[in-house]
Amino acid sequence: MVTSPKTGRVWLDRNLGATQVATSSNDTDAYGDLYQWGRAKDGHEDRTRNSTSTTLASSIDTGANDLFILNSTPSNTASTFDWVANAVDNNGLARMAAWANDGVNDICPAGFSVPTKAELKEDIVDAAGITSVATAFSSPLKLPAAGYRNRATSDNGTIYDSGSSVFLWSRSVDGPQASYLSVINSTVNSNNLDRTYGFSVRCIKTQGSTVFVPPPPPPSPSPSPSPSPPLSPISFKGLTYEQVVSPNTDRVWLDRNLGATQVATSHNDSAAYGGYLNYEIATDNSTCPMGFGLPTKAELAAETTKAEVTKVVDLGTAFSSFLRIPAAGFLNINSPNPATGKHNHFGVGSQVAMWTGTDGYALSVQRDIRTSTWSGEFKSSVLGHGFSVRCVKD
Repeated sequence: MVTSPKTGRVWLDRNLGATQVATSSNDTDAYGDLYQWGRAKDGHEDRTRNSTSTTLASSIDTGANDLFILNSTPSNTASTFDWVANAVDNNGLARMAAWANDGVNDICPAGFSVPTKAELKEDIVDAAGITSVATAFSSPLKLPAAGYRNRATSDNGTIYDSGSSVFLWSRSVDGPQASYLSVINSTVNSNNLDRTYGFSVRCIKTQGSTVFVPPPPPPSPSPSPSPSPPLSPISFKGLTYEQVVSPNTDRVWLDRNLGATQVATSHNDSAAYGGYLNYEIATDNSTCPMGFGLPTKAELAAETTKAEVTKVVDLGTAFSSFLRIPAAGFLNINSPNPATGKHNHFGVGSQVAMWTGTDGYALSVQRDIRTSTWSGEFKSSVLGHGFSVRCVKD
């Protein structure tokens, strides 16, 4: 493992699939595998295999299909090239979550995940000062120029630029494509490209822990402290919640949104959405279990947008955080449905909206449709809207 000199984040010391740390830019043993974006470790990533397929996958879980999928025909309405068929995860959100720690297509070791676009830029370009293929290798991460695998059917999966270019996937969505970082000669680029290409992956630690060197033993024996008793489940309004301890602040939180029947298994797990409460109900003292309450803006920010472990910047990091926050969307008080007499839900599966107890502010995680960029931020919101609630121990 390698620690970033700028952020202290921990990375794997080599690309996924590599048998050793790079000894040069063109060290073939350090090239590793070439993954299609968001895809599981199913055999397609092996750069030594020549077997390919032109049949697009019908699910982000390719099952027994271990072939590198080629595509020269736009596979969705945005006229981009993907390894899944049209209408299968066109917005990429399912695969963004799938490449997070414990996601359904998780390809990194436990506690690690594919980095976000921001993490790649901050820890590789900004911290390491990479400006060329030579400095990519001389950086702390020892990045080799592993090249890339082409998506075009006419190339039959040919690998290009081995020994001369670096291509690394992030797990971030960028419109109908995905974000990556490249180093070609003396040009460093952070951009977006079709999800069918095969690029290298370098994993970053998400549930980080520092190396602990124990102090020397005391001169005389001392009794060992009693272990802390486990936190007991809490029964509240017909549901049983577990208590989870924050790796950022040591504060104790409920394990899921109020009203949810289970902890989120993905960002769009509907059973984990929970209830939609307006601000008056959310701030009522009886809304959370006894001894718990609605977090302040500062308290929720310390666990999400300002977290030291898994900073929330998009739906993938919201789900992979210790709070396992799903994209429940919100209930729009300004949009009644004449057919049902109820209000419409917005952003379900694509947006987080969560109340704080500070002056009507709520955590919002969503994509700006104008710039196709993701953000996690706190916004002053309409008090009548129905948002998610997550309770913290007083």
